[in-house]
Amino acid sequence: MRCFFILLDGLGDRGFDIFHGKTPLWAATTPNLDYIAKIGGTGIYHPYKIGVSLPSEIAHFLMLGYGLDEFPGRGILEALGNNIHVKKDDVVLMARLLGIREYNGRLLVIDEKPKVSDNFVKELIKTIEFVKIDGISFKLYPIKESFCIVVLSNNASGYITDSNPIFKDYPIFKVKPLKGYGDDINTIKTANALNKYILFVYKTLNKHNYKIKNNNIAIATQRPGKLKDIQDFKDRWGLRAVSISSSKLYKGLCDIIGMDSIIIDPIQDVGKDLLKKLELAYELKDYEFIHIHTKAPDEAAHKKDPILKKNIIESLDRAFDFVIHDILSKKQDLVVITSDHSTPSCGQMIHSGEVVPIVFAGCGVRVDDVDRFDEISCAKGAIGLIKGHELMSMILNLMDRGRLLGLSDCEEPPFYFPGNFEPLCLKE
Repeated sequence: MRCFFILLDGLGDRGFDIFHGKTPLWAATTPNLDYIAKIGGTGIYHPYKIGVSLPSEIAHFLMLGYGLDEFPGRGILEALGNNIHVKKDDVVLMARLLGIREYNGRLLVIDEKPKVSDNFVKELIKTIEFVKIDGISFKLYPIKESFCIVVLSNNASGYITDSNPIFKDYPIFKVKPLKGYGDDINTIKTANALNKYILFVYKTLNKHNYKIKNNNIAIATQRPGKLKDIQDFKDRWGLRAVSISSSKLYKGLCDIIGMDSIIIDPIQDVGKDLLKKLELAYELKDYEFIHIHTKAPDEAAHKKDPILKKNIIESLDRAFDFVIHDILSKKQDLVVITSDHSTPSCGQMIHSGEVVPIVFAGCGVRVDDVDRFDEISCAKGAIGLIKGHELMSMILNLMDRGRLLGLSDCEEPPFYFPGNFEPLCLKE
């Protein structure tokens, strides 16, 4: 049995008057997703705690059965995903070049995600590519447009706050040690050096007269992290796993947890893009757990256009005809369809903390009387509310791979059965 884990990024949403209080998913015409809900068991899901908004990387990390205390930081995932070499003691931060102006002695963000060419960024980075401040080395890597990675070496600490306010009309924040690290010498040194680095970059780019839409340019950082020793997905869950996506972020995540990954170039038609990934997934016979990801609903929601998101969902639904006729019809595999988080198509929040719908379909799944796949209908389903790594436990359970609690076939029994046991030999 294989599990096809289909992740519709940012699928959940708020209710809108234009849809008479319904969400874009609820308002969308989705005959294929509704059919899968009808033949499956439905429920609602949150990777952490209801009401807590999560970024995609943390949501995925939790969904795949890992804990917050194990998470290495998004900067690490982005670096690995972009093949940036990172040493174990390096601190890696996400960074962005911002359009700013000075106001009351502060650097006020005017443009948080400026549209600039990769060539423009590569040119200006030549002046700030490598810097050493107070003994800490700063190496800046351009990734795409204004997005960059900063690697800090030489006894840097990752226990520091962000400097990027994310929203416009806010000032760049001063970097400080996190609570509990205010007396740590390396953390104090790192925070002070990073503040000096931000000011150095601003003054240097201003001196060279680099501008974005007539705004001065500064750099701001967020989500620092370090490499960690993390148990491989196969060792934790007993499943040979692969991820299929169009995002280097998930390559980095897979590198961290020992999953294989396939990154494919996106197709503009989001339905055809998802279909291509599903067809590829079906051909991968050597894997038992296949993560298939589309970011289309999330990207639509970030445009703050609920009608666009509804239309995108309807386009994605067409790809699920393949799931129905080529996967579920064989009655031998498990299909799980859900999302990592809700992304509101209104307001200021980037993501929001509402639960998302989930459906399990395949041989042996309890079939309830829900016949629509949306946030409200699925809340009435037989699966009920599940959270965190309960999702992976449920997948093992439905794949007949779950462990009966209390059975010990090896020194450290895993979640799955059988574990890494040693057979008793006749000659002992």
